[in-house]
Amino acid sequence: PNATYLCVECEAGTISRGGVIAQCEACGPGSAASQRGATQCLQCPAGRFSAQSQSSACTICPQGTFSMESGATACQECGVGEYSIAPGSTGCKLCAEGKQRPELYGTFRPVDINGKLEWVPFTGASDSSACGCRAGAFNQDGECEQCGVGLRCEGMGGVFVEPGFYSMSGSPSSVFRCFGPQHGRCPGGAPGTCAEGREPSSFACAECLVGMRAETRGTCRPCTGVDSLGLTAIAVLGVLALLVVYFLVDRAKQVAQKRAILLIVVLASQSVTLFQHLSVFASIEISWASPFSDIMEFFALMNFNVDYLALDCVARMAPLDKYIMRVSSVLLPIGLIVVVHLLRVVGLRQSFWGRIPVLVGVVGSIASAFLISIVHAVLAPFQCLVHPNGLS
Repeated sequence: PNATYLCVECEAGTISRGGVIAQCEACGPGSAASQRGATQCLQCPAGRFSAQSQSSACTICPQGTFSMESGATACQECGVGEYSIAPGSTGCKLCAEGKQRPELYGTFRPVDINGKLEWVPFTGASDSSACGCRAGAFNQDGECEQCGVGLRCEGMGGVFVEPGFYSMSGSPSSVFRCFGPQHGRCPGGAPGTCAEGREPSSFACAECLVGMRAETRGTCRPCTGVDSLGLTAIAVLGVLALLVVYFLVDRAKQVAQKRAILLIVVLASQSVTLFQHLSVFASIEISWASPFSDIMEFFALMNFNVDYLALDCVARMAPLDKYIMRVSSVLLPIGLIVVVHLLRVVGLRQSFWGRIPVLVGVVGSIASAFLISIVHAVLAPFQCLVHPNGLS
């Protein structure tokens, strides 16, 4: 007898190729059949995938992944430095697209490593916010730039200045080295950071804020009445010292170089020379321990360093003003001696030209005694110090 066959529809995810003894076949990975009774498996289009057999629909690739070709069995993650925002992407966007230094870009996320938050590269970024500069580079006006001397770049565009260096907050790539014994004025940190009491907008934190005076360790502290008193005391003592020198030289001329006076003059001259040598040591970048740091601060006055006179407590002074004051402090004693000499001549009613040898002797003694300090003070701005940004 003739056999009777009943046709049955294949389920979604399977197909039948027809025929009397045909069976339903499952669609393989990378393809799907969405309708019942399908006769053909359709490959998953780009941006979708099917990981298992007998799939009734292809799955959309999630954010941070993509598939470029049809028939994908899995989506690929975007690589480091790439991201995809929309689901079903057929490719990833580059973080460095249109940038000048593409090798400095990447995708990063914060990870706690031994209690320290660090930026670690990762794949599969789903947003452009994960894009940033690699460690060793920083963001400058939307472009990643290589980290230079004096900078520390930990990734994602962050930049920190090393201690002893300075850069302004608006241009962190232009780094200056903080030369001088007060290099502690540049503690490092975020660009534009200065030591306590320092003016952040001043060149290499050179100036104190209004109403502050410099300290040995580089910070600035509020001015007090003692500072003004100290400035007055130094001025008075300086004038007295000049008067003593004048009358010692004058007396020596009158007593035909009496031995006791000569010994006093020689001893004073040698002491001043010693103090000047110590002042030169104080200008060298050495971290002196206490109490030597305080001693060196005192001897810095021998180099006519006006920072230690607390002039900032009297008026705000720019570096150029301080240099003019420093040079003037070299010439001021000579001017005072000339005034004393004139008063001496008028008081004794003597000939000005007849007492010229005394004036020349006093000026010569001062110039000879302070030769080291005078040369150091006058030539200070001509020392060419090169900064990491190439300026000098």
